[in-house]
Amino acid sequence: MKILNKLYLLTFLSFAFISCVHEQDTAKPIDPNTKPVASYSIQNFQPSTQEVDEMTYIIDITLDRPLREDLPFRAYRVGGDADNADFVAIDGVVAAYTTTTQVKVKIVKDLIPEGDETLIIRVAPKNSESSNAWDAEHWANLLSPSSPKEEFTITIVNYESPDLLVDLSWEVNTDSEVSCDQDLDLYLVDATDTELAHSWFDCPESVTLPGTAPDGDYFINVDYYAPNTVAVDPATDPIYNTKFTLDLIQGGVASQQISNDFGPDNSNFYLNWSAYGQFGGDGLHSHVVQITKSGSNYTITEL
Repeated sequence: MKILNKLYLLTFLSFAFISCVHEQDTAKPIDPNTKPVASYSIQNFQPSTQEVDEMTYIIDITLDRPLREDLPFRAYRVGGDADNADFVAIDGVVAAYTTTTQVKVKIVKDLIPEGDETLIIRVAPKNSESSNAWDAEHWANLLSPSSPKEEFTITIVNYESPDLLVDLSWEVNTDSEVSCDQDLDLYLVDATDTELAHSWFDCPESVTLPGTAPDGDYFINVDYYAPNTVAVDPATDPIYNTKFTLDLIQGGVASQQISNDFGPDNSNFYLNWSAYGQFGGDGLHSHVVQITKSGSNYTITEL
């Protein structure tokens, strides 16, 4: 009897296993000639967003029947005056034998003065051969023609920073390449020469005049602190004549670039030991730029 019971149990389990496999085979796979229909839903859609918010749009994708293999989806830019640098697309994959996934579109904050922009996005199966371009034929080959075309438009409201960012970069005139061996320092001071901020240890150096600062005049000072060696006299060795560039950026509003030169007409702007005194630098040597702040407006004057 025990043997019969065991045989009966084994037969039952085998039948159950075969039934499960059969059920999965009949429920999951589809006719290769029958393409799925996709539907889309955007969570909490906002037609307009501030660039500074870096909004992420989440698009839910559902197929009406599963596939035997993975089907990746992507969000493509198909129109508008925004470009691919204004958003990041995060792909989604409908895994084999499933029917859902999500695609995300994240708006990117930048400092470029560009005004408000529109971005037209279309969601479709990802073209592995051309992942950054919309390909209608590729889309048509994977989904049923009755699938709706998911397309939506976003207005990206330009971010305008109340702060003024100042970046200092430099190069050596012998090879016109950036050289961090030459040590330049950057200072922000007020009209009384009181230091408000400095940047000493980076390349490039950066300071920020916050929008909350009182109205009035401020100055950017550039100091040649030290060369990479003191074996030669910087007053006579041209390697110590260093070109600097200041980028003054009010994010989303305006930017201005100021540079010195290597030519003889601008020799007084050379950053070198002879022009700036004792080696090692004592800081705050020269007002290079005057900033006149009035509310969120900045007037830049090269000195």
